[in-house]
Amino acid sequence: MWLAKLTERGLLQPSFVPPPEIRRLREFTRLRTDLVHERTRYWTFLGERYRRIARRRGKRKALAAIARSILVIIFHLLADRTARFHDLGPGWYDTYIDKQRKVRNLIRQLEALGYPIPPAPAEAAAA
Repeated sequence: MWLAKLTERGLLQPSFVPPPEIRRLREFTRLRTDLVHERTRYWTFLGERYRRIARRRGKRKALAAIARSILVIIFHLLADRTARFHDLGPGWYDTYIDKQRKVRNLIRQLEALGYPIPPAPAEAAAA
């Protein structure tokens, strides 16, 4: 009640109602966010991708990345009538990443930074 009196006297600005095109874009963003939350809630490939990106970049960037991934999936499904969606599963990254290659790359990076890395016991015995 007292807010209405302040507005009548010109002491308070009336609330801003955005134009229809802005409201439509905001609604689209809300729907996209709800879709991403729905798809990443379960243990799926997209859910694991969201969690991996969120750890490194934050939740907002992960949300945008997953929304883009969903749009790319939808595009390919609509562009090719024979295409079918197949979830890769949450363990896809674990099977895709070669642990030995990752160790070699990390050792190479440490050596490039000037840290001396002693050879592993198996490498020393073979040499």
